[in-house]
Amino acid sequence: MQLTAMREREEVDSVSRNMMKEWFDDSSTGKKLLDYACKQVEGRKRFQVDDEWIDEPKGRITDVQYRLTPEAVNGVLAAAQVWNMLEGRKQFKSTNPEEIVVKLWEKFVSGDELFLFTPWGPRYGYETRGTEIKENDAETKALEELAEVTKGIRDTGMNVTNLLMYADLYGTDVNGLPVNVVRAYGQSLKQTAVDRLQDPLVKPWSVIRSGAQDMYDALCAQVSEMFGTYVSEGTFEKMVKVGERFNPGSGRESSRKYCIERVVEARMIDLLYDPIKASMVIPEKDELDGSLKRVYVINNRAPWLGR
Repeated sequence: MQLTAMREREEVDSVSRNMMKEWFDDSSTGKKLLDYACKQVEGRKRFQVDDEWIDEPKGRITDVQYRLTPEAVNGVLAAAQVWNMLEGRKQFKSTNPEEIVVKLWEKFVSGDELFLFTPWGPRYGYETRGTEIKENDAETKALEELAEVTKGIRDTGMNVTNLLMYADLYGTDVNGLPVNVVRAYGQSLKQTAVDRLQDPLVKPWSVIRSGAQDMYDALCAQVSEMFGTYVSEGTFEKMVKVGERFNPGSGRESSRKYCIERVVEARMIDLLYDPIKASMVIPEKDELDGSLKRVYVINNRAPWLGR
């Protein structure tokens, strides 16, 4: 549904479950959002039974009407518009779709900033590709895709900011890349992101981590002590296979370090920014993300690998 349709409904303060079939590609997600919105604004429900609207549910209910506020109804429509756009672009199934739609509604109604979080790895093929991102590189194409997604959200009136997290320490501390290489690529990434995105927040993981050092230390200790609770044996063994490719002979050690860092990172990002993650990897690579809400809408995946 287009933004013009939302504007036409500015003064509407009621919406029905059956309307969700028109507003959402997945009507069940829309219905659950209505229930949530009704509770938040202390709305009122009416029930359709035998073509009549009544205040108390009884008999065979064919529809439910929600009396909300105009802003709450507009929020439902805005959330539907964004969700349908995300679903139309999806490469893989999103995680926690109902929580994502609720988050979109909350940010629209409150006007608070919505962070669209995208982690970005260092460039591992720097020996042949260098450290500068060029016009036709996979990184540029991926950022242009991200810009389209962000515009689709912003067009509803939501206040959205791209949070691009450069995973610098994963390159230097975990996988042993030269510091100067990681730093140079990070500078190129920041400039390319600023050129392609509207006022992005580009922050290296090292900066986020040091800015909340006490939180980081506490979470590291917790995850390290209860490693098996946070990282399943199957997931860890898969990480070890990957780790051996980057660190032959020390894959197990580096993989444990990586897993702890990833679990802590996801938890910290969730606590600090409460974002929706626009992932650039396949879902299997996000197994350590915990409760982070994630969408997979970028076709140029893991562009830092030059695929």
